[in-house]
Amino acid sequence: MSNSSDKDSVEAFSGDGYNPNAEDGASLTEVVTQFTESNIENGSARLYEEERLKSKMEHREPPPQPIKYPFFSAQNKPMRSKMMKIIPTIMLIFTVFILSVWSIYWGAMYNRQDRYVNMKVLVALEEDASGFVSQALIDTTRDPELETLATWELNGFTGGEAVKKSVYDEDYWAAIYVTGDISSEITTGFLTASSLNLTDAVMGYFETGRDYVTVGADIIPTLLLFNNKFRDILQSKYYPQLVDNLTDSSYVQLKNTNVLTSYPDINFEDGAPAPSTVILGPTQVGLIYMIIITFFQVMWLQQLHQLVASAVNTRAYLIYRMVIPHAFYLVTAMAFACLNRAFQIPMNNSWSGGFGVLWMIAYVTMAAVGGANENMFLICSCTFPPLIGFWMLFFVIINISGTFSPLALCPEFYRFTYMMPIKCGAELMKVLFYNTTRKAVGRCFGILIAWIVVNNALLPFCLMFFSRTMHKKIKAEQLAKLEKEAKENGKA
Repeated sequence: MSNSSDKDSVEAFSGDGYNPNAEDGASLTEVVTQFTESNIENGSARLYEEERLKSKMEHREPPPQPIKYPFFSAQNKPMRSKMMKIIPTIMLIFTVFILSVWSIYWGAMYNRQDRYVNMKVLVALEEDASGFVSQALIDTTRDPELETLATWELNGFTGGEAVKKSVYDEDYWAAIYVTGDISSEITTGFLTASSLNLTDAVMGYFETGRDYVTVGADIIPTLLLFNNKFRDILQSKYYPQLVDNLTDSSYVQLKNTNVLTSYPDINFEDGAPAPSTVILGPTQVGLIYMIIITFFQVMWLQQLHQLVASAVNTRAYLIYRMVIPHAFYLVTAMAFACLNRAFQIPMNNSWSGGFGVLWMIAYVTMAAVGGANENMFLICSCTFPPLIGFWMLFFVIINISGTFSPLALCPEFYRFTYMMPIKCGAELMKVLFYNTTRKAVGRCFGILIAWIVVNNALLPFCLMFFSRTMHKKIKAEQLAKLEKEAKENGKA
């Protein structure tokens, strides 16, 4: 065995030195157990390979590998004991993380049905609120089932435009209003046997753009249920009263008209419909991808940072670290805007030049979350690297919990979402795509810029913390290594 090994070592060299293409004798199993993720990260695999290559070049025996045994061998009992301590600890950490952090997202939807009453719907009555149509609307709002689905606020006649503006300003989630003195018109129709056109007699108004999912899943079904109950009340209570007041001859005349079968069904109008079938891409899932892509950027730029750090002074390096990510955010944000353009999502509903507006919204949102990701990456990687993944998931959850679920249906705890960058980015995109109210535009841009400024200001301190912490770790490792070598030399 020894002669064969010496022969292989000699054949691995040509007259000009080491031949890198020659077989080095390392088996696949040796490579798998020697070059593990942890060994590569802490540098021990690199040091071992360096020493092994040196020994070959110097024509001496390579450093011996540690003897390894089957998993359940007696020699591996200490290793198994350590495993039994490490595995439960990791499982406990994951369990605590799931129960504590994931519950933030679950909690946003917990007992959602009990908070439907937080959604206000305006019911605007006729000028004469004693009219039977208005009374039917009032009776409908008192229905026990509907009382659990929304808060129905009654108001006098204010006109259609004023009602729409109250919904546009997000004072109400929807509105139901009477367009005129409908009760008198219907009564006249009964008395004169005149056909009625009640298509726009009672109107409903909502805006899908306020919350695409919630309006479609909660508001619209509630409004349709309201309409059905409103019609039932008219049919069972108020129309029979009108018929009872008619003479036989008048009733016979009514049979030749549509009066008996004409009911003022609520005609619903969507003031901010979805401009495209793929609108959920940029306004929901795309926002999560923004967090993830900015984290990828941190990983991809590490080698570039090392290249610059090896050539410039500290001041120039710090300025570079604060500036270069924003160049990437601008390019990535433009790609995001181009993606939406490629799928033909209308962008000019609110502002002309919507493409540029979307580009800037995406940029400030990415810069806000990207700065936080970079700072936390520096802190976690020098203290406890496995925390990086936990941070990513935690940051996604606290951003989307109160963004994808309307805050009106969330517990008060989730009011913190107002200051989260993804919430602000989502609000700005709703204004852009749906032309919803702009009253929160200034606040959202202000919060995003504040995130950018704070994270940029913290970046130099995070870099110094990272460098100082890693320097201490490396110094301690080298001192321990030197002490170990000194002890071994002393024994020799």
